[in-house]
Amino acid sequence: MSQSGEWMILGDTSIANLLRHATGYVNADQPITITTDAGDAPVGAIGVGPSVYASTVQHVVPYFNAFEAIDDVQRAIAGGSVGKVYGCYASMRVPRGTSPDALVAGAVGPILAVCRDLLPQPVARVWARRAALFAPDDAWFITLRLADETIVTIEALASGTASSREILIEVTGSERVLRAEPTAQGIRVEPLAREPMIWPWWEDLAERFLALVNRRAATQQWLNGDDLRAVWQAAHRSAVSGEPVELNPRS
Repeated sequence: MSQSGEWMILGDTSIANLLRHATGYVNADQPITITTDAGDAPVGAIGVGPSVYASTVQHVVPYFNAFEAIDDVQRAIAGGSVGKVYGCYASMRVPRGTSPDALVAGAVGPILAVCRDLLPQPVARVWARRAALFAPDDAWFITLRLADETIVTIEALASGTASSREILIEVTGSERVLRAEPTAQGIRVEPLAREPMIWPWWEDLAERFLALVNRRAATQQWLNGDDLRAVWQAAHRSAVSGEPVELNPRS
């Protein structure tokens, strides 16, 4: 547990440690608690990271929505410049050889949260498949049908040769198509007789995340933790059964 100014950061995870450091550079506009822990969450706390799927936290902010490119897509959707949204394609790729558990925690969960935050309409149906590209359970494919008939297609793959995460978001609307590829920037290193490595080179997400939380706290705009966990659980049930799972969206 750590407190700096008006920020309180709970948890002993890599994200929590990054956020603690960032609190020295970003002031909280009001007292704000952020938790990266699983289990019971303090009332009013904001959840971030893989543990939100095993937590009681109600207010969630996906960490990768702090990328400026994804933030821009979200503002365009909210502002109506995309028109009616028909579909969203989202991909997160991690290095080949990532274990199935690490793929779920580091790619499947995060990219699902990003999509639910971008398009928060209730989910009517979930269809998920675990697949194998190079090793057992090293790929997930999830299709969400939202209550307004928008189709969200998600892939999470342990297939990249890069040494870092690769994220792509593409939103198709009646007026335009918006594409965000925030992790495309990097330094490529090609050692002799070895696979090339890409070292990420982008903005400090921890500081941008705290600024995003400040904005969300001012507007009380959160991704609902219960709804996110319901979709997450439906994806797991579908992946096991091989059949779509119908949900009952709220009216």
